Amino acid sequence: MLSAMEHKLREIEEKDLELILNWRNADHIHQYMYTDHIITMDEHKKWFHHLKKDKSTRYKIFEINNQPVGLVYFVDINREKKTCNWGFYLGKKNTPKGTGVKLGYYGLNYAFNTLKLNKIYGEVFTHNTASLKFHQKLGFIKDELLENYIVKNGKGYDVVRFFLVKSKWDEIIRNDGGTNDE
Repeated sequence: MLSAMEHKLREIEEKDLELILNWRNADHIHQYMYTDHIITMDEHKKWFHHLKKDKSTRYKIFEINNQPVGLVYFVDINREKKTCNWGFYLGKKNTPKGTGVKLGYYGLNYAFNTLKLNKIYGEVFTHNTASLKFHQKLGFIKDELLENYIVKNGKGYDVVRFFLVKSKWDEIIRNDGGTNDE
């Protein structure tokens, strides 16, 4: 049962690199990423060192009872417009039911309340039905269909762009309390 467990977001540390690389290259995650090659450790380390300097990007590990289970990230953070794009994944398989929703709640609360953003965008492959439903469950609104937006392995894929504004999120939290474990 998720409600009896401790959940938190924390900074990525160097000791997490091998775990995150394994997640990023795992079939259940990699198939929905925009890149079509397996990421090397050298590339991954360069990404991490760039990430530490980049003020427009925040990556957070999501933990349950101090065990890393996923990642949530915010890129293209625009402080003036108070916007960003977000992404996430559960790296660990067979997590308790509701873990993904908890990751979403913690991530969105961080973006709206800590980063003080007003609008978050998400992009989802049209064939990723679980993520499409996930965004809608969290209150995201479908913005547009981007046809042949991403090319992977020589094939064009359609992407749905979503957005969520802080006022809508605040309404969801008021009505739900952030305790939705479904």
